[in-house]
Amino acid sequence: MNPVLTALRAIEARAEHAIDQELQTMMQEILALRTTLALRERSEADSLLMKLDRLIGGPTLAPAASIAPSHAMEPVQSPAMVYQARFFDPKYGSLEDVVTTDSFPGAVQTAFSRLDKEIDCTVDASWSHGRGHLEVQTLDGIVIACVQAMPAPVVQVHPAIVRACQALRSGETVVSRAQFVHALMERAEH
Repeated sequence: MNPVLTALRAIEARAEHAIDQELQTMMQEILALRTTLALRERSEADSLLMKLDRLIGGPTLAPAASIAPSHAMEPVQSPAMVYQARFFDPKYGSLEDVVTTDSFPGAVQTAFSRLDKEIDCTVDASWSHGRGHLEVQTLDGIVIACVQAMPAPVVQVHPAIVRACQALRSGETVVSRAQFVHALMERAEH
């Protein structure tokens, strides 16, 4: 039998009678070992990480029966509108960067603070339909910065990512890491 799988099964057998601190140590050992594993071994390691996670302190996350299927995504709505400050190359006009903020003044401040002080420029701004729009151009008419309103995206978030972020906020870094690994594995399977 594969020595890695044998080691993982031995950890699993010890886990049934281990205290939380031992379980966390086991999870850290598996996470350290995980990067060197082949795909099948990684799958076994990830399954064991999930099992250890459930054993730590009882259910630290929602019990498995109450969790939506792992492939079901949860919509996360941002504010209704956001503002994008877009930055362009002053010679060629090609897009170089985009920064998103939640307000028009914040986006304008971001745009102005990133402009090269050596470039002479003009500003054209307007306000219509409750939204601001601003363009900063070189004297040659090349747009070097633009601020415009955009509908905020609705992002579909994987439940394992939600749980990983909750664990990270709670200071449970080992649990968080295991959840992030689970989300990556789910991504690879689809």
